[in-house]
Amino acid sequence: MAGNPEHDLEQRMKVSMAETRVLDKDPFINAPVQVGMDLFVEMKIGSNRHKIRTQLVGFRRGEYLIIGTPRVGSSLVTYADKRAMVIRYFLDGAAYGFAAEVLRTMGPPFNLTFLKFPETIEQMTLRKSPRIPVVIPINREGGNVEREAIVNLSASGALLQMNEAVAVDSKIEISFTLPSGISIQNMVCIVRRSEASPNRVLVGVQFDETHAQYAAIGEYIEVFIASVSSSL
Repeated sequence: MAGNPEHDLEQRMKVSMAETRVLDKDPFINAPVQVGMDLFVEMKIGSNRHKIRTQLVGFRRGEYLIIGTPRVGSSLVTYADKRAMVIRYFLDGAAYGFAAEVLRTMGPPFNLTFLKFPETIEQMTLRKSPRIPVVIPINREGGNVEREAIVNLSASGALLQMNEAVAVDSKIEISFTLPSGISIQNMVCIVRRSEASPNRVLVGVQFDETHAQYAAIGEYIEVFIASVSSSL
């Protein structure tokens, strides 16, 4: 029976947490935020808990943060009360989270939410880039799209199931589509390991950091991590 990718990632992240600490006084000194960066809002609406992606619009240190009012589907979130929310973001290989209280909102056409400036931020440092179990078909010259796929994905590389052995340190070029629908074309990969057995060939590759779509893979990983991080 196939495993649950979100459960598998959650367990791996629990093991890979190297350090959890609280940043107080001015929490953003050591965990700086930038206007326009992605934030992940976790909040309960009715009986359901939602994890919603939005952006930081601005802030005044020690007073408030301004975020785009989150949407569930096509509808803006409406705050029945000043409920506390959890905000998470990622920076330089670490995950950060803090509780934030809604101060006020600004409706159309601005659609902004003002949050109380956090007193503390929790930092969770990851030992290494988490890997997500996936099955994503790949296209490459001389390959077989029906038999070759990414079976393990991280922000910097992947584990490929292939129909033939590939020499270590050689380069291959693959194209694939992330589960989010983003198409990655002609990604150059360096082969770091290759293991052949009678039934399959597994090849570990490192992505080319200069590729125009390299960041898109990391962004997908971050979104996936955010979807399971609330239980850590």
